[in-house]
Amino acid sequence: MDPAAQMSQDTPAAIPELHFVVTNPEGVLQAALVSLVMRVQGGRAASLADANGLPIASTLSGPSLRLTSALAAMIARTARIVLDAMGRDRLQAVVIEGSATAVVACEVGKGTGTLVLVLEGSRDLEAAKRETMQTATEITTLLDSDAW
Repeated sequence: MDPAAQMSQDTPAAIPELHFVVTNPEGVLQAALVSLVMRVQGGRAASLADANGLPIASTLSGPSLRLTSALAAMIARTARIVLDAMGRDRLQAVVIEGSATAVVACEVGKGTGTLVLVLEGSRDLEAAKRETMQTATEITTLLDSDAW
């Protein structure tokens, strides 16, 4: 058999890349959420909520996922209050782990909002937490820019 043909049989197909052009700040937020979901194994949906848990941008669909996002934002806000009461420790992330699903939430800015990632199936929660925190930093930079 031709070595190139053998290699193509042994090598799994490459994952297609998603390319899109974003022209406004709201589109940048949506693109950041979509990118987060795509980068994290088991990623199902992501949402950015304001300080009251109301969605600013989201890939979530359905009332139960929107409720999940709002409640996770409230839990993250409560966790920040607990850490503030204990001293100068800053909230990094809150992980809610169930048997089939998990939720990672972290602050955006200085408590101005919460980034929520919903996961299902097999997942690496440390990687999910890391990617969510990185995306929160990117969103904070965007929100602090003059584009808003």
